[in-house]
Amino acid sequence: GGVLYDAEEEVFKMFYMANWTNGLALATSRVGIHWEKPDLGTGSNLVWKQLQPDSTTVWFNPESPDPAQRYVLFVRTGDSKYPTPGIYHPGYLYTSPDGIDWSFLCATGDVGDRSSIFYNAFTGKWCYSIRSYIQYEGKNSPTFRARKFFQSESLSDFANSAAGEVWWVTSDEGDKKTEYVNAAEIYSVDAIAYESILLSIVELFEGPDNTLSNQLGIPKVTELTLAFSRDGFWLDRSQKEIFISASQQPGAWDQGYLSPAGGICITVGDQLYFYYSGFAASDSSAYARASVGLATLRRDGFVSLDGSGTVLTGKLTVSGDRRYLFVNAKTTEAGSVKAEILDADGNVVPGYSVNDCVGFTGDSTCTMLSFGEGKDLSFLNDTDFRIRFYVEEGEFYSFWLSDELGGESNGYHPAGMVAPPTA
Repeated sequence: GGVLYDAEEEVFKMFYMANWTNGLALATSRVGIHWEKPDLGTGSNLVWKQLQPDSTTVWFNPESPDPAQRYVLFVRTGDSKYPTPGIYHPGYLYTSPDGIDWSFLCATGDVGDRSSIFYNAFTGKWCYSIRSYIQYEGKNSPTFRARKFFQSESLSDFANSAAGEVWWVTSDEGDKKTEYVNAAEIYSVDAIAYESILLSIVELFEGPDNTLSNQLGIPKVTELTLAFSRDGFWLDRSQKEIFISASQQPGAWDQGYLSPAGGICITVGDQLYFYYSGFAASDSSAYARASVGLATLRRDGFVSLDGSGTVLTGKLTVSGDRRYLFVNAKTTEAGSVKAEILDADGNVVPGYSVNDCVGFTGDSTCTMLSFGEGKDLSFLNDTDFRIRFYVEEGEFYSFWLSDELGGESNGYHPAGMVAPPTA
């Protein structure tokens, strides 16, 4: 389903599948940790029960020009609901002003069972992440899970998605090998605009298949990895490290079959909250005893430059009133982070050298760097420049220019933002 933070109501909302056959339910929380299941006037917390859900996505779009489409629900129903056999069936789109009362919008082209949708705020397009299958060695070879892709500015265009879909993501030789698979298959791909990049969670299937899982009384193992994109289509999957791992411990709530929530993560102060589901299975079913878990990460904590050294940015240009330079960094007591400003020709701007910089020592996801008595960098607006950072005994996560003394980045925050940190 999806987990989001509604800033107007100041509440976290979790939309989750209430068993495979019982529809979609809503839980709420003030802090994102302790949850309640509200009675929505129907004697239950169910918000949608029209078809048997197999895969769902709830997307919160508070900036929607149409208030009736602030919430979007995608449902791909279970195969048992169809009188004809096959692995491809249509999905269904619904919209809602409040996440409770839904109106049918359209059916989509046929897709596989673990398909999902997301909104790319950079391009202003809705994207369809489509479960499909590929054969690498001919029609008689085994099939492998992979993804196709469709996008449009209008949700109504999803009715014709089959005509515009293209191949998107497949596994490769660098993906994890297990006793069940030679390379982990692409089980699902979800994405969201985070700050200035498209952040993606790629769910990898490591086996075993459903039949063997049921025989063994264990959930099939899927684990979550990260990917990034600058253009909204090409994903950088070069980092193969498992981001959220299945414990594979018998009886543990997260033994296997991990799946990310729609919206991927919420910015909560200095942290990112990642909600995801996991299964413990039972003696007879791989799909028993499901739970929702929470993993946290330092804000911007996906990657860092560690140790001591310098890094020079590429050529930068900013417009508007971006006056102040901020960094997200952590240093030892003897360490520091400093910067200097260079013009388009690579010359240090007078008064803005590393020796003029008031360095930072400590641990902060949002701290300003100033130069002597000066903080205002508005002279850089609409010009080409570079920044050279000097790091001593530190972890350097990110930098940005802001028009606010508090350091607001004015970037995108996936499924909402709570109490942003200030300098």
